[in-house]
This record gives sequence, structure tokens and C-alpha cells, in this order.
Amino acid sequence: MSWPGAVDAIANARVAALGEERARLRAVLDNMAEGVVLLSPDGRVQDVNAATGRLLGTDAAAAKGRLVAEVFRHPPLQDLVRAA
Repeated sequence: MSWPGAVDAIANARVAALGEERARLRAVLDNMAEGVVLLSPDGRVQDVNAATGRLLGTDAAAAKGRLVAEVFRHPPLQDLVRAA
């Protein structure tokens, strides 16, 4: 195998492994009973799991990219975000 071919093979294997790991993590998050919200430093929703929408009674998928205070009108959650 040529040098460029070997590099491509290694890169492709690593990309495939990352995709598999991401799928495993998504499956774990989506099957948790607890709500999980991943926020950016400026308080925007980057990701949520399925339980978040069920627990807070909102469309969690539509929250991505929006400020957490705009999306989740749940005072205890807003207090936690402000305190973080």
C-alpha cells in the first residue's frame, strides 16, 4: 500500500470509529429517563435528549440554537442556568 493510501485508510477507520462512538452516545442519551441539555457558553441550547421534551413539556429538538431561557420556561431550570 502506498503512503497516501495508508494515510487514507487510517483516516477512514478513525472517522468510522468516531461515527460509531457518536451513535452509541446518542443511544445512551436518548434512552435516559433524565433530561439532558447541553449549553454553549452563551446559554444557547446545543443539544438535548428525548427525555428533556417529555419532562418539560416542550419540543426539545426545536430548542437547538436558541437561548435556554427562551425555550424552557421552567423557573427552577432557569435558576440553575443563571447560577452556572
